[in-house]
Amino acid sequence: METPSYLVAIIKSFLTNRGTQIRIDYFTSPIKPLERGLPQGSPLSVTLYLLYNSDLLLPDQIKTSSDKISIGYIDDITHLVAAKAKEAALVKLSEVSLKQFLQVHIEKTHKLILCLHTKEDNPV
Repeated sequence: METPSYLVAIIKSFLTNRGTQIRIDYFTSPIKPLERGLPQGSPLSVTLYLLYNSDLLLPDQIKTSSDKISIGYIDDITHLVAAKAKEAALVKLSEVSLKQFLQVHIEKTHKLILCLHTKEDNPV
């Protein structure tokens, strides 16, 4: 499917020649050019973000036998991985991030590690 040229022009305009400026009380910083990311608060940003990550979020990737699943909602994505060791799970998460050129913001990242132990693994 080819993207119509008018949509390409709109998206290009939306993503180029952008800058940010901080204003606190009577102080205003100089404008700093933005070269990455999407403008916050725009419905187009959410749409572009989900399109960019769509191959992570396709329904055929959610299989019960899969050891990697990604779930998206609005502009957030949750990556779930299964592995026999924590280190192996971290490697799988890194692979997902590298494949999508995702920049992980540690301060926004949460992890939940679930383990299945038997009585033999953890005798009382």
